[in-house]
Amino acid sequence: MKDPEALEKGTEVNSSPSLTAHETRRQTLVLVAFHLMAEKGVEGLRIRDVAANAGMNIGTLYYYFPTKEELIQSVVDYLVQHIVTIQAPVVQMFVKTPADALHQHFANLVYELSETPDVFRVMDELLLRSQRDAAIYPILKQTDENWQSYLMTILEAGRTQGLFPANLDPSLTALTIMSFFKGMPVQLGMFPGELEKMVDQLERWLFRETSTD
Repeated sequence: MKDPEALEKGTEVNSSPSLTAHETRRQTLVLVAFHLMAEKGVEGLRIRDVAANAGMNIGTLYYYFPTKEELIQSVVDYLVQHIVTIQAPVVQMFVKTPADALHQHFANLVYELSETPDVFRVMDELLLRSQRDAAIYPILKQTDENWQSYLMTILEAGRTQGLFPANLDPSLTALTIMSFFKGMPVQLGMFPGELEKMVDQLERWLFRETSTD
């Protein structure tokens, strides 16, 4: 288990002076839980292990997170925030159109998959667990709905502007994109550069197939 003070790139404890000691301890527990899930899977997450690896007793952990589900909710919030805020190196100077926005979104996801793969592995672990855990399901469901809504807004605007096919279904296309990226962490035997080529093919389907029924 990694020392919470020396966590991997992109997942460090935020030591900003604006954080209170309470917030810092909460963040430490969230990151320790995240790394335990990355190493052992959701099934291997034990509250006692989280407390021990964070250097706290279990009573202190329960003060911050009264239930395991509340801790998992905070881990999901952290993962979503990470995915939203981590940006790929500049792909283009200005995002002017829905096509630009989607291209930048794809570039960010590819960058994150390459630089912080554990973020997506843990999210995939949680998605699988949510299928048989009634407490986790609504947490992941809301996250999915927010992502789908974001993509649909881009796709609907792009279709209106003639950038995407007129017969494109924004809802189904958003779900297809989500499934594509969710599946990447478990895709075996990929060679360097293949992910970028796959995303490039996906963009060509969206941007260039403009025929209508």
